[in-house]
Amino acid sequence: MLSLAQDETGVYKNLLQETAHRAGLKLPVYTTIRSGPGHVPVFSCTVELAGMSFTGEPARTKKQAQKNAAMAAWSSLKRCKHFIFVYQFMFRLLQHGYNLNKHYFICFFSIMYKVVCSLA
Repeated sequence: MLSLAQDETGVYKNLLQETAHRAGLKLPVYTTIRSGPGHVPVFSCTVELAGMSFTGEPARTKKQAQKNAAMAAWSSLKRCKHFIFVYQFMFRLLQHGYNLNKHYFICFFSIMYKVVCSLA
């Protein structure tokens, strides 16, 4: 049975998905790798969002490894206190009809995030 803390980690997958959807980005992509013996597997997962990759803590199930990766991504994004500013700026561009090619939008979002965080 999952502990309450493990069960609550599922909210981060939803947060990443909603953020990507609202910003017009591709949905997060999860890459999971299984290691260890067959009877005691260990799963490691990386999630990619807006051209950035985040790796979570290894887990005993694929599902939990994905939740851990989502939690690592959200925590990393939130650590930059200006993430919300960048996110809101990009969202406003979309609201005002800026019809950027999604590839350029992802690149622009990634660059803005890195620049703003480096200034913090």
